Amino acid sequence: MRLYVMRHADPDGATDTLTPQGVREAEALAARLEAERISHLYCSITGRSLGTAERIAGRTGLSVKREPWLLEPGTLRVEQDGRVYMMWDTFGETVRGRSPLPEGEAWFRTPPFDAPAVKATWDE
Repeated sequence: MRLYVMRHADPDGATDTLTPQGVREAEALAARLEAERISHLYCSITGRSLGTAERIAGRTGLSVKREPWLLEPGTLRVEQDGRVYMMWDTFGETVRGRSPLPEGEAWFRTPPFDAPAVKATWDE
């Protein structure tokens, strides 16, 4: 089994939809996933996630299952190099630069994710 986890395409934050660039990204993702022959499609309850998932559904013939638990916690912020940002916006290099990569429960003991509030929010 393969599990693909992805974030929505480029969002328009003011309208909770996709930008024109986001639509192009979602279409490209849909073409890629059509070739992978995925069997299930889940998304959060946000409009930007649904906009991405609907394009995938259109290419794959799958129905979109909206799940509230997939909504990213708006309070899950971390600090790194003097910047405070949503944990989901962490630079890929931050994670990929670790050796070995954090696995299982080790991720929340790895900076910048080691703040107590991160683990508490995640557990909630």
